[in-house]
Amino acid sequence: MEIDPHGRMWIVDCGFLNLFDEERFEWHTPRLIILDIDSLKVLHVHEFSPHVAIPPESFLNDLVLDLKHGFVYISDAREQGGLIVYDVERDVSWRFDHSTFAARSLMPLTFCDHRSYPIGPTGFDGIALHPDATTLYYCPLASFELYSIPVSVITNQSTTSQQLSAGISHRGTRPSISDGMAFDAAGNLYFADMQGCSVRKWTPDGSSNVTDSSSVLIGGEIAGPRELQWADTFGFDQNGNLLIATNRLQQFVNGETDYSGASGSNYHLLSTHIGHRSYMEPEAQRSPAPLH
Repeated sequence: MEIDPHGRMWIVDCGFLNLFDEERFEWHTPRLIILDIDSLKVLHVHEFSPHVAIPPESFLNDLVLDLKHGFVYISDAREQGGLIVYDVERDVSWRFDHSTFAARSLMPLTFCDHRSYPIGPTGFDGIALHPDATTLYYCPLASFELYSIPVSVITNQSTTSQQLSAGISHRGTRPSISDGMAFDAAGNLYFADMQGCSVRKWTPDGSSNVTDSSSVLIGGEIAGPRELQWADTFGFDQNGNLLIATNRLQQFVNGETDYSGASGSNYHLLSTHIGHRSYMEPEAQRSPAPLH
């Protein structure tokens, strides 16, 4: 979910019940729900058609808000991946598919708890919008690669697969898999280093790539292996702090979560000062797009 500068919460309802129980699993139509935080009033609900959210495979996972152009970009984390675009003013949505959205076959990886886990075939997951609203960055979860694409390509519903491929750029190889990622208002990208027990920072420009120019933001002495197991979600407050939610997901999906408390809390919310606000701040004074 995201909260925009106008006090609206944008929530992806992926439509799954009992995701990890094959016998009780239920698929329901995925939706985008827009909620006014002050009044708790639901402003709008958009249901995604089967051509956009493919039953029962699509797993609508994360989103970013393009307030400048009036669009929402949503990651579909099914094995083949997918990118869903929602036009706020027209109340219509469409999807794109591409080989760079798909999961890669990976060997088991060692995480911050010093244990090795298999990596499931999770596709397009991490998604982040540059604050100038010109470029969308993304990565499959089961992959070390990072990619970008101009928003001008994906906001055109008529874009062909050839035009989509021509617009995609490989931005380098990350040192680890990662889940969520986010830009701040100054154009810095933050993402997890699952194997390195840290959160990394990268500032893209015309010549750099994430392989050789990202740096550790927090890790080691600031937050140890317990706190930084599976940094999942990033957010920003109004005081220049980056907020990081961690959840030991690598243990949960493999049925190894310790609920006894013997190994400490499974969930943490960390805060570190970066001196910048959310990627949406450059458009904070823009009038909200109309909702139907």
